[in-house]
Amino acid sequence: MRFQRKQFTVLVDGIETARLSLPRWSRRGVEVGGVERAFLRRGWGADYRLVPRAGMRLRRDGAVWVLRQGDDIGEEHRIEIRRGWSTARPRSPFGDHLDRL
Repeated sequence: MRFQRKQFTVLVDGIETARLSLPRWSRRGVEVGGVERAFLRRGWGADYRLVPRAGMRLRRDGAVWVLRQGDDIGEEHRIEIRRGWSTARPRSPFGDHLDRL
């Protein structure tokens, strides 16, 4: 039962950046701008948790998470986590690969 996987699609600022398959009691890094800035963590249940790295602030805004660096006024990134793997879009980095299958 530990290896039952859940699939998640990660969108950063509206662009699909990763498709993750997480077994129970696992975590994967979420990259924003090529740098790992948060972790997607899954416990025993079907739910997930987004955990920021040191120096990052994370808050919930409706259905999305808003990530920013420290208390500075600066860039904010909107992270959306969807359950399951969404269909590939032409603008996604996975679109070309899936269209060739």
